[in-house]
Amino acid sequence: MAQNPGLTVKDLGERLGVEANGLYQPVRKLLAAGALRKSGTELHAVTAS
Repeated sequence: MAQNPGLTVKDLGERLGVEANGLYQPVRKLLAAGALRKSGTELHAVTAS
């Protein structure tokens, strides 16, 4: 995500060659952990300051 900010879950699934619906739970966990942030449908990595 850091190299490709703004990807959607669908985009990420296409790049990884997996179904997007299998990525929603891991993405939710990363959002809850603060490793990702969401802007609309776009995902962005949270960088350490």
